[in-house]
Amino acid sequence: MVLGPYYAWVEYSVIHSGGGVSLALHELGGQGQTAMFAHGVGLCARVLQPLADEVKSFRVVAPDLRGHGLSTRPADGDFRLETFRDDIIAVIDAQDGPVVAFGHSLGATALLLAAGRRPGAIAAICCYEPIAVLYQLESTSVEAELEHRFSRRQRSFTDRTAALQRFSATPMFANCNVRVVNLFLDDGFVAQPDGSLDLALAPQDEMEIIRAGTTFDFREELGPVGCPVTLLTGRSGSRSGAGEAPAVAELIGANLVELGGLSHFGPMEDPKQVAQHVLTTFLEAST
Repeated sequence: MVLGPYYAWVEYSVIHSGGGVSLALHELGGQGQTAMFAHGVGLCARVLQPLADEVKSFRVVAPDLRGHGLSTRPADGDFRLETFRDDIIAVIDAQDGPVVAFGHSLGATALLLAAGRRPGAIAAICCYEPIAVLYQLESTSVEAELEHRFSRRQRSFTDRTAALQRFSATPMFANCNVRVVNLFLDDGFVAQPDGSLDLALAPQDEMEIIRAGTTFDFREELGPVGCPVTLLTGRSGSRSGAGEAPAVAELIGANLVELGGLSHFGPMEDPKQVAQHVLTTFLEAST
């Protein structure tokens, strides 16, 4: 058991995965059957704490994905989607029996891939807008967009106050309670000797994850996953990564549920509303 960087009560266990990666696995509370939560790209496990607080009838565990939060970066810089799938499988294998699962964005995609690779290990999945590119993208336009998004992204901040001010105004957190931003600051940054903070996931690494998602053959790799799946999306026609949520739901045989008024970061914006569907999915699988 290891202590987190800011608060003595932040405890996590370590799961070893491929490529020498050590995954920080957080206990987010509750009791009963194990539910695994998987966060989105650029975030960390504990931003899902408010959602876990609404799911107390299940024991919730959540890993920081490779390179994120308190987990280590792969030495070879391997951020292919297959590696996130294998990280999820490593966490599942460390649990006692089948789990139910919730995933957001990248975490949702990793869970779906893991369920397809390890039949029976996940009893049910509720996912919010998994990343899935279902059509061919022009490589030059992808690279131009990635360069525009990440070349000027700030990684270092003079102190916690500066980081809080910056991220509170971003699309990720603009509609979230400040508690969520502070949870991200707790685990999503690395404190430097001079008191400054650096993002745990370097912008260049986040760019590699997004790039990997644009070249992954989702139509080949995603399909019926062998367990009930509920796919949540923020609004009618909302994009699931670069693919359409209804098309993704059809591809994986999921029940599509549209939640009005939420962005791609809905699980952090309105955890109570999202939790209603998470609980329904979990409880139906548990009966």
